[in-house]
Amino acid sequence: MAKVVVSSKVDASLKQQLQEICAETKKNESELVRDALLEYTKKTHPESVRSMSRRLSAVERQLEWLIPIPKKNGYTWYKGLVEFNQG
Repeated sequence: MAKVVVSSKVDASLKQQLQEICAETKKNESELVRDALLEYTKKTHPESVRSMSRRLSAVERQLEWLIPIPKKNGYTWYKGLVEFNQG
């Protein structure tokens, strides 16, 4: 199977941990990252992610109906889960 390059920016502390694990295991960074991605993808099914995304979108749409919208000045109201005070 052909191999392709995948790159990512990470925090310096994560890079340091990766280097320490490399030193202990005698594996290079590519091997460790490849192993980690394989483990993650074994536990994460694309259909589960799609399903969760659809359910989250449905909840967000329902939430829009629950947020009170002011009719006149002087009300405290919420829009996008941020509190605004008018009046």
